[in-house]
Amino acid sequence: MIVRELMLELLSYEPFEKFLQVEKIYIDNILSGNYQQPQSMLHDLFSGFHCCVQQEAFNDVDWLRQWKAAYGRAHLPLLFKKICFYLMVKGTLSGSDFMKRIGLQVTRFRTWKISPQFRRYAEADTYSAIKLFRNGVKQKYIVSTVKQLYYEAGRQASESKAKSKIQSMTLKKLPRFVDVFAGTATVAASMVGRGSKVPKGCPAPVVNDADPLMICFIWAFTYYQKELRSRLAQFINSVMTEDFNHINLNYTESEYENHYGFMDSLMRLKPDEYWGDKSKKFWERELLTNPQIWDNFVIQLGYSKSYIAKAKKKAQRHKEFIIRIRSWYVAVDEYLKHCRTTLENMDFSAFLKDMNNNQVNDNQVDNILDYALAVFYYYSFKPRGKSVFHVTCVDEDNYYSFLKRLSITLDAIDGQDRAEKAKLLSKLRLHPASLNLKYIGDFSGHLQNAKFYSQDFRSILPNGPSDRVYYLDSPYFLTTGYNVRFSDKDHKEMLDILRSAKWRWIFSMQYNPSDRDWLTGKKTRKGQKHIIENYGNYYRGFYAPLQLDGDQKYIPTDAPKRTASKLFVILFDADAAKRKKQKIYSRTIEMLVVNFDCLRTIPLHDTAVVLPFKLFLQCADAGKAYKEIVQRAITWREEHITKNYMGGLAV
Repeated sequence: MIVRELMLELLSYEPFEKFLQVEKIYIDNILSGNYQQPQSMLHDLFSGFHCCVQQEAFNDVDWLRQWKAAYGRAHLPLLFKKICFYLMVKGTLSGSDFMKRIGLQVTRFRTWKISPQFRRYAEADTYSAIKLFRNGVKQKYIVSTVKQLYYEAGRQASESKAKSKIQSMTLKKLPRFVDVFAGTATVAASMVGRGSKVPKGCPAPVVNDADPLMICFIWAFTYYQKELRSRLAQFINSVMTEDFNHINLNYTESEYENHYGFMDSLMRLKPDEYWGDKSKKFWERELLTNPQIWDNFVIQLGYSKSYIAKAKKKAQRHKEFIIRIRSWYVAVDEYLKHCRTTLENMDFSAFLKDMNNNQVNDNQVDNILDYALAVFYYYSFKPRGKSVFHVTCVDEDNYYSFLKRLSITLDAIDGQDRAEKAKLLSKLRLHPASLNLKYIGDFSGHLQNAKFYSQDFRSILPNGPSDRVYYLDSPYFLTTGYNVRFSDKDHKEMLDILRSAKWRWIFSMQYNPSDRDWLTGKKTRKGQKHIIENYGNYYRGFYAPLQLDGDQKYIPTDAPKRTASKLFVILFDADAAKRKKQKIYSRTIEMLVVNFDCLRTIPLHDTAVVLPFKLFLQCADAGKAYKEIVQRAITWREEHITKNYMGGLAV
């Protein structure tokens, strides 16, 4: 790493105090590119640190002990404290072991007002998720950043009550994390962990979603995974064993023929393409999936009667397999609609009270498990090239992937053609013990003792001050008129609450330039017009009230720019993630907005980058691309550190 870049990064780490003038002179020389300085206490210290980082030898601190023996008998410079904190966070040594190796007492943590262990907790990998293809399931890199932000927001919230700053950096002092639009609860389940990485102490989160069906799903996966495995195995086996001639088909043979229709597909081919390369995939598909094709005398030419009989039987098996799984998929879709209606028409608040107090009876548990199983099955099939689910996405490949995610061994099936794969899959008989519903992390363990609610965001968000930290991942803006029950008015009222909040919040959304109404004019619109016209108006809703103009469009009122000063935007640097060998979607446009200073928890050169809201708004108004804004955030942070590192505050 370049020396200047390392110094800038180090300055963004704790502790934050006043530097001595001699330190300022040395640091300014480094920041101006003057690396070849005379030997001194500070130069030997930073040179040893640079060598340590270059070699990634964060646990090898003998050099630091030697430096302390040579120079550190009197006052220890702030640069030394920052280096200690940096190495403890990056390395694996416990705080006490680290201090012992360099010849200092652990009590120095208190005088330095730092807690490396707290920082490690914030950055520990406790990601836990049930892998489903449902909108709102958050990627690991986003969730990890939300966790860092939660710990910092929690530290700030508890600092005023603690007797000292170091006391606020304990797990037991953290306020509750509230997931307002929980969905599948990936974020809530990842905020706290158990075991060696993060010990007990963090308060259990609050899990809320306006959809009662999703709360039932999360609750069932938290407490009844064994029973769900049994039901899932029984369900999958029944799909494949029921007499095909007596199945009540929700997906018919005629629908199958429409999707795999030989004549219709053939008519779409031009005469010169009939036997050409373009039709190769068409013929391969038809011969494997369409039994009627073998009744055509032209197709039969060149094949023996026995081969034709086997091929037709093979294609028939594929047809039956597809009709089975798609028919059940449609049935589950209809069942979910019925479940949601049932839950919305009952006194679900009383039901939730029983769930939170573990007082549900056996019949209620059975119903909840049925709901959870239906949700899990429905969202286990990946849509292709679209953001909504449809029965046509359920085929042999999707079913195969679904079983693989359950940890079923399918080596014999891998690599087979479509018809043969369908045949082998239809013969599988699953045992509950063979199914794995945990996927990533210990989902059920992390949500033990969580409180479950199904309230509108207006009810779950407080009117006055609160120690809790609120995370909001609402349906995305400009989805009005689609299959999303969250209107422009809901967005406006949510922004009204966040703008005046006396508590800390983290808001998740996707970036688009200010003037981009990216759904306008699409044929899939359902005729509902947007009254928040563009992203610029929406962004300004975080600090300026929105009101209706003469055309009944929501526009922001004039507001002093200082009202945006407490807001920060966090984006993600795909290039930095690649250098750190972290998995991140290279074309991500995900972003977070927070209403508190988050610089302390996100250092320079992290995967996440920070930009003040007013500067972000300038970029959005100018139509800047996401990567350009990321680079602007990096540049701003470097400039900010250079100008303000002497102030004793996080930079």
